[in-house]
Amino acid sequence: MIQMDFAENYTCIPLEEVQSGYWNQDQVTLHPTVVYYRQDGTMKHHNFVAISDDRGHNTATIKAIINSIIPRVQQLIPGLKQIHYWTDSPTAQYRNKTIFNLISSHHLLYKGIHATWNYFESGHGKGPCDGIGGTVKRLADDAVKRGVASIQDAHDFYAWACQEREESSIEYLFVSREDCARSAEFIQQWSTSKPVSGTMKIHSVIGVDKNQILIRDISCYCDNCRSCHLPDMCSGWELRRLSRRPAQVDKTPVAEADTELEPANDSLPTTSSASNEISSEPVEKGVYMFPR
Repeated sequence: MIQMDFAENYTCIPLEEVQSGYWNQDQVTLHPTVVYYRQDGTMKHHNFVAISDDRGHNTATIKAIINSIIPRVQQLIPGLKQIHYWTDSPTAQYRNKTIFNLISSHHLLYKGIHATWNYFESGHGKGPCDGIGGTVKRLADDAVKRGVASIQDAHDFYAWACQEREESSIEYLFVSREDCARSAEFIQQWSTSKPVSGTMKIHSVIGVDKNQILIRDISCYCDNCRSCHLPDMCSGWELRRLSRRPAQVDKTPVAEADTELEPANDSLPTTSSASNEISSEPVEKGVYMFPR
């Protein structure tokens, strides 16, 4: 099981800065993730924090972060076949058509690993990701104030975090702006997908196959629902197909090549000729005569 969330951006504040530096402070994107897994009958967890110089808290950044985390999860859990994601539910980040397409194609993108995605209700309170994000930012501020580290951007933050890793249970991953750009380019193939009706009510999504998902307004983890065999599952599950909008065709008529164009009007008066056409008749005060 993977629980993840964006933390509030870390603002880089030097120990000593000039007055104008206040208006040029850089920020660092932090995305804490907690992986829960069972090993030898014991429940264990592993903490990750993705650090990025891309400030976009969007689906492209999420896709890039998942790309960096899954190889590490596979090392922790050999033979991994299923991931259960738990996140909050903002439509700009986790609960939208792009993530639904990611869930349906998850087993194709990540070597046979299927996915389910569960959404917390709004106002669900704090979770482990909030604690990790706050702790990391506090430790970074302490290091800057003690003069141990100078953090000016995301690369400096990651360099400090790697040194801190020796005394911490948190593993840090760097997701560059280029990684996010590649993810943004990849998910363009899903931009023509139609939104899933009732998206705001969905709290559980199961990937069935490419362009096919099961949705439900409440998560369920009974044995029948975990089998993902629709006839045996609890009531309330709906099979949805992720359809595409037809490609838009430009219907604007195009002029034929042999169409003759009207000649340009080159008979505009010059400044000198125009000035000669000004009426010399007396006019009332405040009234002006202009050439035609």
